[in-house]
Amino acid sequence: MGITLRFQLTDDELGRVARLALIERTRFRVTLAVCILAGVGAFVLGLWQIGLFDFVFVSSLFIRFLLVPASTGKRIKRMNPFLGEMRTWTFGEDGIEARGTSQSSTWVWASIDRVEERGGTIYLQVKGGSQRIAIPLRVFDSSGEQTKFRELTGLHLGTASA
Repeated sequence: MGITLRFQLTDDELGRVARLALIERTRFRVTLAVCILAGVGAFVLGLWQIGLFDFVFVSSLFIRFLLVPASTGKRIKRMNPFLGEMRTWTFGEDGIEARGTSQSSTWVWASIDRVEERGGTIYLQVKGGSQRIAIPLRVFDSSGEQTKFRELTGLHLGTASA
């Protein structure tokens, strides 16, 4: 019971994957919280110029990062061209294999922590890091193929459905 998909992530999809990985990192959340608290602290201490600068700076970076996934994806592809290439993904009983023109990768099912669906994409979270395997729902030929994929991941990850 294997599934083979061939697709290339769009700039927008790649940007969403990167954004999700960053947001879920503890260091990002702690840094954001510290910057917000520093801005509030500056206001409380009467240093409104520093507080205002901190608030504007942190807010603009955060909003830009959340609202501009396509430019993030383009930048990522420039830095790592292989991330934007066409790949053939095989999801089988033994694990997951991705093959592209410049590289191939394999994962055993035991290395996948969880599966979740957000915004038209299924994400398989790799254990011990921020790496994700992103499968856009648009690549499935039918809802039956999506169901088969969810059953396969559920079987190997011990969940009833993705």
